Amino acid sequence: MRRLSPSEKRFFARVHFWLLGFTAAGYLALSFVLGPGFFAFDITQKIHALADELIVVTAVVLGPPATPVVTATPTCVSGVPRITLDWADDAATSTWDIDRDSLPLTTGLTSSTYIDTAVTGTVTYDYVVTAYGPMSPGVATSSTVSATAIDCSTLLPDPTLTLTALGKKNITPPRSIPVKIDGNRPLIVGNTNIVNAEVSISVTRPDMYIEIVANSNGYFSWRLPRELREGSHILTVTATDPNDSSRTISETLEFFVNETDREPEGSSGQQEGTIETPLSKPPFDFTVTVLNTEATVRQGEYLTVRIAPQRGLLPSESVFQLDFFDAQGQSVYTAPSYTVTPTNRPGFEWLVDIPVYLKEGSYTLEITGVFGSVTVSHTVPFLLQPLPFLYLGDRGIITYGEAASMLGWILFGILTILLLFFFVLVREYWLYLHGIRHITERELRRFGLIAWRKEVEK
Repeated sequence: MRRLSPSEKRFFARVHFWLLGFTAAGYLALSFVLGPGFFAFDITQKIHALADELIVVTAVVLGPPATPVVTATPTCVSGVPRITLDWADDAATSTWDIDRDSLPLTTGLTSSTYIDTAVTGTVTYDYVVTAYGPMSPGVATSSTVSATAIDCSTLLPDPTLTLTALGKKNITPPRSIPVKIDGNRPLIVGNTNIVNAEVSISVTRPDMYIEIVANSNGYFSWRLPRELREGSHILTVTATDPNDSSRTISETLEFFVNETDREPEGSSGQQEGTIETPLSKPPFDFTVTVLNTEATVRQGEYLTVRIAPQRGLLPSESVFQLDFFDAQGQSVYTAPSYTVTPTNRPGFEWLVDIPVYLKEGSYTLEITGVFGSVTVSHTVPFLLQPLPFLYLGDRGIITYGEAASMLGWILFGILTILLLFFFVLVREYWLYLHGIRHITERELRRFGLIAWRKEVEK
């Protein structure tokens, strides 16, 4: 095999040096573009991935299935009684069967817990759990455990509703009367002891309505989409249990908007200080439906929303506004308004271009319809997923973040290989310099540069 000449070695060394430099610069440039957070995260992920290559193999000798020690806990979830059965996991057990009152309840269960929802309040049930395993004797039966289902209807407390803030003013009871605020677009905040309550809010002058859902803690908030006139207003809030429409509570509050420098909106001859009686239902209403599959949309795609009247037709020349709110309730995007024409009064579809700067996550879409002095709002949730970089058909997609991570892996691998070659070339170059400084007649003979002589053998 022909050995490389010094000039060839220097050529390959230069090529390797420039490849190493360009690769390192590319990886650092990628980290600067995507941020230092990505660089630190990518390096950490690669270290963890290399550490995960360690494989530990253990062997376990199975015995006969263990006898289940069962606990039965009656609970209520959303006003529905249930009994939760639980016992310890057992590696020697393949499946479990459960009998209730000496009759099969379920068979072939592979987890060590079971929730029995087919129960009636105040009724007592007896349970027996049987374990099956591959090793002899292959069967183990638990002792009988009894539990009485709870009558959940007697456990729900009377509903409560508290308005806590109106704009910057704290109105938590006991509140001072009359309630006066400075801003004309206040944020209405309150809470209820009804989990995930359906909350309807109405305000007068101008008339505004909305139906929202409180969170699991009963908290709700809504900022008025239009400015209030100066003077007196009536705020009505109603919270209803989504599982029991008879469990409902309302609160009505009169408040006053102080005089401001700007001209009140849509005065239309209304006397200042006159109290309007709130309507039980808005004169027009509509439904909002997200048509995207499972209310999920990707960055760069269109969010398709269907707006249809709940009764009759949408008022001609009514104006609809669209806003996005993040998980913290902050408005992150407002779309151009849409005016209803005579041709789309039966309903219309609204295509909303999702801004690329919105981060992935859960958002709330608020649609506000305005007709004359009446404003009606509705909210629906939707999920925003990352912008796809490459479609793989049935195998899914690759997002931009995943593509950047893959590119980081490639550059990281190339950089590692080039570093290894760099150390090999440095060693070869050191040996080359060492050989120049230590040339002997024996070495020249070994490489065929001079003829062999007897004196060289010594």
